[in-house]
Amino acid sequence: MEDRAVLFNNYKKYYKEGLQTDDKYNPYMESEPLFVYQDSLFIISQDGTVIEVDDCCAVGSGASEAIGSLSSTIGKSPEERIIKAIKASAAHDIYVDYPIVLSDTENNEFSIINEVEEEKFINNKKNKKGKA
Repeated sequence: MEDRAVLFNNYKKYYKEGLQTDDKYNPYMESEPLFVYQDSLFIISQDGTVIEVDDCCAVGSGASEAIGSLSSTIGKSPEERIIKAIKASAAHDIYVDYPIVLSDTENNEFSIINEVEEEKFINNKKNKKGKA
């Protein structure tokens, strides 16, 4: 728990530096970053509030489509769910597109997936799980 506090206190320092102000000098931030820490997912709202996510979430202009997709893919692998959610968002929102960047926080690895490699990536993950 102390590690979380340190993480978010450090974030607050950078958050304050990145704030913009409206015409009444009220601070705001245009983005809502997601943080993964150990086995927990957090969203930081535009006002700086930190919320731990119970199941799944999406941010940005394609969030509604992504949440709809995530709700309909329960039981599939996390990678497949994320890819399908981003595809759903990209199909209906011009601001969402490839590449998809996935991070494996357990192994500190990143995968960059373009539209052509998408099915190959999903099938490869399924094959690895079947052999384990």
